[in-house]
Amino acid sequence: MLKASNVGRCPVTIFTHEAIVSFIGCVVAAIFMLWLFGRKHDK
Repeated sequence: MLKASNVGRCPVTIFTHEAIVSFIGCVVAAIFMLWLFGRKHDK
């Protein structure tokens, strides 16, 4: 998740902003894909 070039410059900001945003994005995408997959199988 973390870009190597950014590590060490401002770890706190990267952890609280980029890492969390990317993590939430991955979670939302996974839930959305599972939801679509489940709906497709229900029909």
